[in-house]
Amino acid sequence: MSKPANSDSGALQPESIGWIDGQWLPFDELALPLSDLGVRQAVTVVERLRTYHGKPFGQSRHLRRFEETAAGIGIPLLPSGPMWSEMIAELLDKNESLLKQDRDLGVTLLATPGTGMSLDQEPTTIMHVNRIDHGAMNKRQADGQPIVITDVVQPPAQSWPRHWKVRCRLHYFMADRAARKLHPDATGLLLDGDATITESSIANIAIVESGAIFSPPKSQVLGGITQSYIEQLADELNLRWTFEPLSPHRVSHADEVLLMGTDGGIWWGWELADTHPFHSAGPVFSRLRSAFDRLIAS
Repeated sequence: MSKPANSDSGALQPESIGWIDGQWLPFDELALPLSDLGVRQAVTVVERLRTYHGKPFGQSRHLRRFEETAAGIGIPLLPSGPMWSEMIAELLDKNESLLKQDRDLGVTLLATPGTGMSLDQEPTTIMHVNRIDHGAMNKRQADGQPIVITDVVQPPAQSWPRHWKVRCRLHYFMADRAARKLHPDATGLLLDGDATITESSIANIAIVESGAIFSPPKSQVLGGITQSYIEQLADELNLRWTFEPLSPHRVSHADEVLLMGTDGGIWWGWELADTHPFHSAGPVFSRLRSAFDRLIAS
């Protein structure tokens, strides 16, 4: 658990304090045994949120998804739901110096079934903070992020529901590895079984055509917490939003590509293979970004 992550996952904080199974420990002491099913089979529920101006953003929505995923897999969360809000507050308090230093931090929650297959097996639960690469996020908002449409297909919903947020992410890794062979900051877009676009490892995607917004059906993707707020802002701005399958051709030829995720909020993308790449933020993105900035400042 102490292996450094890449910038999209949030650089880990070795000097921070985290929590595991009822104990507050230095980050380097947070670890799963090799016998834990989170290691052996990647059976790990994960939730990631962040602070804005030192306060957790969308916390209740993130915790609801965390609890729903754990319940779907059959992992009894310890502690119970309402206590997680208190624990997140305590986590940030214990890492107050890092929070002040970095302006804002990410918060990661993890839960595994523990070391056995028994239904009454005690789960393993972990909570820690992550660094946010503010420089990278600001650059993506200003200059956009390269996107690459890969040939990596997302696991079918029959394997596990798309609305579960889990750590089994080999498909995301393979898509991003393919994308970064072409550009070091690119993110790879995955396909569904019908060859339409789903999402990337760090973002939900939407496109803009003639001033209207289109994104994949919710059944095709992990429902993004940030996207749920952007949808509300679009409604307030009278921007039409439609959920329908998106072909690679439509993404490649869109007026704008919107990317939405925890660390960056909302930013925009441009496709490396596009025959007419746009290298400036579009009007729909600019309106939504301004509205989002007002939201997180309130």
